[in-house]
Amino acid sequence: MQHFTKTGGLPSNLARWQDTVDAMLGDIECAGPIYLMIDQAFVAAGVPNRRPGLHVDGRWCATAGAHRHSMDEQHYSTEDELASPQGIILASSHLGCRAFTGEYSGSPKDDGDCSHITTYGLDVVDLEPGYAWVGDSMRMLHESIPLSMAVSRTVVRLNVSGWDEDFLRAGEVFDRRTLPRCSTVEHLAFEDAIKSAT
Repeated sequence: MQHFTKTGGLPSNLARWQDTVDAMLGDIECAGPIYLMIDQAFVAAGVPNRRPGLHVDGRWCATAGAHRHSMDEQHYSTEDELASPQGIILASSHLGCRAFTGEYSGSPKDDGDCSHITTYGLDVVDLEPGYAWVGDSMRMLHESIPLSMAVSRTVVRLNVSGWDEDFLRAGEVFDRRTLPRCSTVEHLAFEDAIKSAT
């Protein structure tokens, strides 16, 4: 995970991704650190690109160098990491993930696994390519799905610390009102950036 801030931008070795990141962040106001993950891989038809099974990604804990899926203080090394809300923004070049929105019961296991949580009654949202999909890093249920054809797929994920929005503070689940984050202009900019960066 690459650390950066919205005002400072990406380091020079990742400058080609700046347009993509700018489109994903849009008008989000956040003073805290942002953590970037980029995954590019050739994926065979009928195979999921990333983690299969229902899960949440969790908060990125920089000092531990790992995601945390519990609010238990023992998992965090500083008060700031525990106190700061952290949103997640996902974008991809090809459909390979779906999320579930609505109220549900249960908490993630220590590794983020949510296979024990029922999705009955939840709305299913395909995370279509070319958009930035937004949620709470600790509550956004999602899973990888098999790709319909063999492709070279790009996934960009941002963990955004200190992102002060009502739905994140309240711990709501994958708020449909935030989708898509990108406007039409940003949508086109994102697609162009993905094409030029891959």
